[in-house]
Amino acid sequence: MDVPKPTKSNASVMRRINLIEDRIDSLRDHINLIENNSLEKSKELNKEIRELNEKIRELKSSLLTIEESMSQMIEKFEQFATKEQFKILERYLYFLNPLDYVTKKEVKNLINEILEE
Repeated sequence: MDVPKPTKSNASVMRRINLIEDRIDSLRDHINLIENNSLEKSKELNKEIRELNEKIRELKSSLLTIEESMSQMIEKFEQFATKEQFKILERYLYFLNPLDYVTKKEVKNLINEILEE
């Protein structure tokens, strides 16, 4: 079997084939690099998403705690006297005026002073 001698056109075709093969190899390398980069980015993004989800869970837990505390505070505030109730108490104190009352000790002292006179 005789191998045909390369001619000028055959050599040109061979060069073009080699160039195309080199370009294909270059494109394969480029595709591999892109795939590796996209995998790395995907891993990074997944990690960030997990971290964000954990932070969201923590925030939800904190929010629930705050809501429970606020509910307890509201219940306590509802037990406070209203302005109207406070004004009623103020009027009672004004009418009763507890500062005008005397203590047992003061009464005994007054009785003793009167008896001594």
